[in-house]
Amino acid sequence: FYRTGDLVTMDNNGLLHYQGRKDHQIKLHGQRIELGEIERCLLNITSISACVVMKWNNDHLVAYIQSSHTNEHELREHCQSHLPPHMIPSFFIILEKLPLNPNGKIDRKLLPPPNFSSIHLTNNIELLPPTNDMEVSIHRIWCEIFKLNQISIDTNIFTIGGHSLLIMQLFHRYKIEFHLEINTLSISNLFQHPTIIHHAQLIQQSINIIHTLDDYPWSTLHIVLARASFAQERIYLDEQIRFSSNKTMMKNMYVIPLLYRISSMKNDISITRLHHAFQSVITKHNILRTVLYINDTNGNIIQHCLDANIILNDDHMKSYGFTVVN
Repeated sequence: FYRTGDLVTMDNNGLLHYQGRKDHQIKLHGQRIELGEIERCLLNITSISACVVMKWNNDHLVAYIQSSHTNEHELREHCQSHLPPHMIPSFFIILEKLPLNPNGKIDRKLLPPPNFSSIHLTNNIELLPPTNDMEVSIHRIWCEIFKLNQISIDTNIFTIGGHSLLIMQLFHRYKIEFHLEINTLSISNLFQHPTIIHHAQLIQQSINIIHTLDDYPWSTLHIVLARASFAQERIYLDEQIRFSSNKTMMKNMYVIPLLYRISSMKNDISITRLHHAFQSVITKHNILRTVLYINDTNGNIIQHCLDANIILNDDHMKSYGFTVVN
């Protein structure tokens, strides 16, 4: 049998009923957490003689500390340096002595419940307000989602009940609020940098990327001259071998001739606008301006993307087979 660490009971019908975990492993906000790992991390602080970490209300991790020479700021800072964000307790309750049962073990049932009304909204002693328009907007979104009036901009989202679903909710709110493109902001980055300050920096970087891309043509591939792909070489050579010697055949077998007749009931078709539409499509798609030829120096087949500004005047459009007839 594989020992999973789950505690179960078996009824008279042979059905297993889950009772809990033997090793205090929990699942919080979609993340599996070994509470003993957090406890071992805290016990590395010499002033702590005993500690226990528990899950409360399925939303928060609470660490009970037995010590008289430490404070919450020190504990939180230590955890932030040694644990991932989702394993940092939301509350640190410092007691002079943890309650024990008759067997001398920590009695978890006698531990005092945390005061959720005093949830920590900041990682520092003072609450830091937003300092710019971006942080103000993100702060407003956080307050709406968490239903809080104030959140410090250095607050770790996981210490106030944040989880993976809320991160995804923030991600979609950011895209709508700041008009972000799909690939400019990463959910994983929001996880790794879970404060308002960091989110503001990430969103500003995404906006800068969008503005940078706007300075370039629509195409994402700015290659004008390159060796042809294997598929292009096959098509080119196939055309040269099979059809170039036959004078009765068309010279370019892979150029598809198309003739469209466009009509309008009101006869209000604008030839100028239609011409501009063709120009926009040709400018956007490099492949429509790409020609293949053999390099005389090394015999390689080269693909050359023609300059849109040259090919799109009337004379060049006609020479390349683009004609608008009124």
